[in-house]
Amino acid sequence: MEDKEELRTKVVILFQDMLEVVMKDIMDERLS
Repeated sequence: MEDKEELRTKVVILFQDMLEVVMKDIMDERLS
């Protein structure tokens, strides 16, 4: 069970990082 929770946390963090990068790209596109 603990491993599953840890994996889910890592996936959530990874997803948030990806989302942040994508949002940054979108904002850069709008500015230029």
